[in-house]
Amino acid sequence: MKIIVLLLSIIGTVSVYLTRNSVPLEFCLATDKDCRNVYDSLENILYFVPLVLVFSLITYWLPVRVFNSWLKFLLVWGSLTLLVTTLIHTGYLLPDRDVYSNGLKTLITFLMYGIFVIGSIITIVRGINRKNRLAFRYDWLLSRCPASPRAGTGNLQCLPTCLCRSVIRSSRRELANGVKGGVG
Repeated sequence: MKIIVLLLSIIGTVSVYLTRNSVPLEFCLATDKDCRNVYDSLENILYFVPLVLVFSLITYWLPVRVFNSWLKFLLVWGSLTLLVTTLIHTGYLLPDRDVYSNGLKTLITFLMYGIFVIGSIITIVRGINRKNRLAFRYDWLLSRCPASPRAGTGNLQCLPTCLCRSVIRSSRRELANGVKGGVG
């Protein structure tokens, strides 16, 4: 899945470049305003895709669980961003009635892109930290088990027994102290 997202974002970034340079690449004549408006609208809608390329390159080298959590965020917020920018730049959401509409279009677009960038960073950092928290808990549980013949390592085979003993001991302590429910 990583490679598909990466390839689609590369294709989208190339599309942004082509729409951005429609006149120099002679897709449109400099005097053909209607053609340039179409390519400008496509360009404004697709400006989102290079951001996806940056974050897909970042997550490409990270573990799959981090990529999957970012992909879930991308599917939700990316779809919403593409929908809103498409509606804005085609004139359905904000028609060009006054001077302020272009500024409002730009503000909404940058807010959507900014939320995508901040949300992607938060999602990636949380995905990385989740692994560190789980590893810490696992190491803590292993440290509670009796040592294996190799010095300094926990015995994985005793983990279920160790967990059961720990739960039983803490439950007995809580019952003796008059605490009801939950394992501490």
